[in-house]
Amino acid sequence: MADALYLPDGDLLVPTELTRGPWWPTAQHGGALAAAIVRAVEATPSSIDSPMQVVRFTVDITRPVPLEPMLIRSELTRMGRRVQIVDATLSIGDKEYVRARALRIRIADVPVPAWPPTPFTPTDTAAGTVRPRRPGEGPISFHLDGVEIRYVTGQWDDEGPATVWMRLRHPIVPDEEPSPTQRVVAAADFGNGLSRLLPFDTHTFVNPDLTVVLARPPVGEWIGMDAVTRLSDQGIGQAESLLFDGNGPLGRAMQSLFVEER
Repeated sequence: MADALYLPDGDLLVPTELTRGPWWPTAQHGGALAAAIVRAVEATPSSIDSPMQVVRFTVDITRPVPLEPMLIRSELTRMGRRVQIVDATLSIGDKEYVRARALRIRIADVPVPAWPPTPFTPTDTAAGTVRPRRPGEGPISFHLDGVEIRYVTGQWDDEGPATVWMRLRHPIVPDEEPSPTQRVVAAADFGNGLSRLLPFDTHTFVNPDLTVVLARPPVGEWIGMDAVTRLSDQGIGQAESLLFDGNGPLGRAMQSLFVEER
């Protein structure tokens, strides 16, 4: 097994088997892709000296992304002293597969009132039941081997809402510590799988997009999710996740779903 999700090769990132997704054996998981794109976004130079935090990240995946060397381009398209926009694309050869936009805001010391309480605010990152890998469960992949999942409520085999802690088992690229924001977006793409209402073996419920909004900078390697899925009988749906870390509520993630029978 590889020791990172991607291997740099000049300007390209070469996906390892750890990036494989659950829907197609030759396609990458959206969480791995999101983390790689946020890595490029965070490396995009700012127009000011103050540190910036990504507060909204939206990614549109227009087609399944194969396990092939890929090029991520990012550009600061809206300069500002307080608010900036970074646009990014992911392509393989001459074909574009992913387009993303990140809104980032400068970090500054501003006294504010305490956050209001929320109905569910787990803070013990050691709590929960570990989701083990089972014999014969499939090839090496991101959702089985790239992350560790601990269930606070629900279980992988259950259908319906679930609350979990998650962390990356491997870095995005070798010898580089993932940033907390990279960890968040990698986890956020799991909402529809964690809270699914339909069995994997009879239906697909793929998210062609992911939007993450953050109210503060995340901390630590463990990211929590309280996920719920809502479906219509017209082949579409939505997954929504409350995001938190060891300090409490952090933000939300939204996924649009196309649903069909296998």
